[in-house]
Amino acid sequence: MAAGGDLPGAVLFACASNTIRSPMAAALLRHLAGRRIYVESAGVRPGEPDPFAIAVMDEIGIDISDHVPRAIDDLHDLGFDLIVNHNDKERWRQLAALYEDPEAKPPYYDPEDDALIQSIPGKAGQ
Repeated sequence: MAAGGDLPGAVLFACASNTIRSPMAAALLRHLAGRRIYVESAGVRPGEPDPFAIAVMDEIGIDISDHVPRAIDDLHDLGFDLIVNHNDKERWRQLAALYEDPEAKPPYYDPEDDALIQSIPGKAGQ
C-alpha cells in the first residue's frame, strides 16, 4: 500500500464461495473508488450466484447480476496491495500459501481481529 494513507492500487476481497460477501464488498468499493483502485473478488470454492445478494445490491443501485463466482486459484495476478478476508484463519492460510515469497504477501485485514477493531475510531470497547 502506498505510504501516507494513500489508497491501495489493488484490493482482493476473499470469501468461501465468492457468492455473497466478497462480490458485494468488491462492488461497493468499485462503486466508491471508480477506476482509482483495481478491485477483484474470489473464493476458496466458488458457488452459484446468490439471488438475494443481487437483489440487495440492486436496492442501492449497484448491479452484480453479471458476477461469475471464481476461485482464488484462478486469479492470474496476485499483486494485491490489500486482501480483505471474509473467512476463517485456515482459509487465509490457504490464500497466503499461493504467494511463493512470504515477504510478498499483502497486508491482511481480518474482521475478527480484536486488536484491529480496537484501533478503529468509534469501535473501541464494542
